[in-house]
Amino acid sequence: MTVPDAMHFSFMQLCKPDAVALIEAETPGDGIVCKDGGSRSREEIHREIASVVTGFLAEALSVNP
Repeated sequence: MTVPDAMHFSFMQLCKPDAVALIEAETPGDGIVCKDGGSRSREEIHREIASVVTGFLAEALSVNP
């Protein structure tokens, strides 16, 4: 499945305020780990993924062999 607005690092934890500036000061270019595409926040992306995964597991585990 494709998750709209997600990028490569969207699976990582939420970034704290000013994290990009701190990361960039230490290692220029690495602040990308805090960036997601589109207009949704990383928190919204995580909620969607969690919902999809729990829905899949609930369905898969309720099937009687």
